[in-house]
Amino acid sequence: MHIRWVAELAKHVPHLTVVTQNLEDLHERAGSQDVVHLHGSLHSPRCIACSAPYLDDLPSLPIPEEGLRIDPPRCGTCGGLIRPGVVWFGEMLPQAEWAMALAASEECDVFISVRTSGVVYPAAELPLRALGKGATVVRVNPIQFDISCREFFMHGTASEQLHLLVASAFS
Repeated sequence: MHIRWVAELAKHVPHLTVVTQNLEDLHERAGSQDVVHLHGSLHSPRCIACSAPYLDDLPSLPIPEEGLRIDPPRCGTCGGLIRPGVVWFGEMLPQAEWAMALAASEECDVFISVRTSGVVYPAAELPLRALGKGATVVRVNPIQFDISCREFFMHGTASEQLHLLVASAFS
């Protein structure tokens, strides 16, 4: 899995920030330290009404009979319903995470974009910001697409290409 190679890469560079659109914690489980979850995290539920983080354990309920609804837990602060801490379609990205992603892209020497088409904004802006600040931009994708003359493209799966990158750069 490519996420292991991202964590391996972090062992060889002085500072590596992972900006992910994934909703789970696979990067952290693989060993990555500085991870920005651009679309939120399934592991950070929050209140719909007041946005307070839900810090209690989520209840472990039996599977309901077919068609029966399970009510979500309630916020201890305001009584509002608890929802997953993720960005749904039509919602804005979390401001703090977006600011961290912008800062990382503008301060990096190398920006590696993995498994994304680079056409969905605002995330597609990140490699452009890196290019604008003079960074080397590498796109890793199994599907070839047009890039600028200032970028590099590694055609293949994320796992195979990141393995090659780490092995050739640090072996």
